[in-house]
Amino acid sequence: MIRTPVVAGKFYPDDPDTLIQTIKVKVVEVEEKLKAKGVVSPHAGYFYSGKVAGEVFSNIEIPENVIIIGPNHQGVGQFYALSGSDYWGTPLGIVEVNKELIEKIIKYTPYVYIDETAHMYEHSIEVQIPFLQFFREDVKIVPFSIMGYDLNEILLIGRGLKKAIEEYGKDVLIVASSDFSHYVPQWEAEEKDRLAIDQILSVDPEGLWKKVKEKRISMCGVAPVTIMLEAIKRDNLKTKLIKYTTSAEASGDSSNVVGYAGIVLY
Repeated sequence: MIRTPVVAGKFYPDDPDTLIQTIKVKVVEVEEKLKAKGVVSPHAGYFYSGKVAGEVFSNIEIPENVIIIGPNHQGVGQFYALSGSDYWGTPLGIVEVNKELIEKIIKYTPYVYIDETAHMYEHSIEVQIPFLQFFREDVKIVPFSIMGYDLNEILLIGRGLKKAIEEYGKDVLIVASSDFSHYVPQWEAEEKDRLAIDQILSVDPEGLWKKVKEKRISMCGVAPVTIMLEAIKRDNLKTKLIKYTTSAEASGDSSNVVGYAGIVLY
């Protein structure tokens, strides 16, 4: 079964050549790529957030195996849902879903189910894939949709994910798909988003969750990012903010913006 794209032609071009050219404009040349364990990448339309995503993926080595954790904006399906498809398609072709890694995730993570319903109309995972394909054609993915609101569950899933990756025994990148503040003035987005970014740079999953709730930061992917942080945290982990911007950079409207941050953890 192939999960066909649902936002091609909306969030990004549906013509392969146009999509490649669009991505080429968003990526950058870097002298040395980082061997990342996790990244935070935005999921708005490429016109708005593609530059941030492009710079994130430009800065890292893309391993063969990538777990993409995205928020479920649609409100359908299981709260913690792995994809049941064999492949995911984009205008650039299909990518294989890593069923072996999914089996290990199911083994170690409570509350998690295989449920394609949660992925049917969701964009937060899909928009990451063309960037991965651009840098690595043979990439395999684990699409993981999150609609949970309980911190204890979120942390347990993060710990289970860590065990699954350790048993799998190969390099795995976790992409946490998230935008930051939504539909607030530019000054408010910058102020609040900095609080969340600082928690991520400190690799503090519980601190991030609590700060977002305390300050009412409208960060849609706080659960995916918290899971990613819990799964990869270790004593010598380094972090780097690659780029922060808002939709005002593309729209020119600073009165009502969405924030986008690209972060690498390595």
